[in-house]
Amino acid sequence: MKTFQYHLKAIKTIFTLFSKGKFFIYFIPGLLITLAFYYVNSLLAKLGKSDISSNPKQTTIIVISALEYINNQFYTFFILIVLSPVNSILSKKLDTHLTGYVHSSSFAETLNNILRMIFVLSIILFFEFVIMGVWWLFALIIGLDFISPYLYVLVAAFFYGFSFYDYNLERYNRSIKGSLKYGTHHIISMLIAGGAFMLLKSVPYIGYIIAPILITMLTNIVYLYSIKKLPKRSNSRTNINLQTVEETNE
Repeated sequence: MKTFQYHLKAIKTIFTLFSKGKFFIYFIPGLLITLAFYYVNSLLAKLGKSDISSNPKQTTIIVISALEYINNQFYTFFILIVLSPVNSILSKKLDTHLTGYVHSSSFAETLNNILRMIFVLSIILFFEFVIMGVWWLFALIIGLDFISPYLYVLVAAFFYGFSFYDYNLERYNRSIKGSLKYGTHHIISMLIAGGAFMLLKSVPYIGYIIAPILITMLTNIVYLYSIKKLPKRSNSRTNINLQTVEETNE
């Protein structure tokens, strides 16, 4: 019950912040990347039409479709990696705005955030492929392959949600192992965040612009509630007792 209350409070907080003109600047990087993505897609579309009209071979259609698929997959990965510094900065700024605690920031930490996100996404993709690969083989044998699309949504939602929560987990000095432990203990939160990301990114034209920022803010606020940093109890900017945070999350 608390999980859903935290999410409702987070949504209300986000709307309040936007109504005051806060944090809109963080949409700009996603906008620029998205414009570049649609430009590349338009070039691929023109190439496909040109080739197909002059030489309508099936191989040409397959090549163009493959290029468009690769571009789409690359874009999802690219947006999460390239925007990781932006999302990390946003996460810290929002944390400070809400709690009053100032987190350290440096080029080395930004680089570490990027490397960690690449590593986390690599783990996510590995586990996603393993889980779905085993399931598809099992489902094919016993005839339950009709469930596969639904299972895929759940698995993908969990891992997408986890990738956004990791900005907070990394900021509060959790190891990869500790972060995975948090994720498995808060499955509902992961599914809500990941599901919301998948839903938002499917919105035509603006999906990838708004989804990373909104989900970064959502997971940030929910995480702060889960470790009892919200509601804010004082203006003290003392160091965080990470042991208490760990015990609270367990």
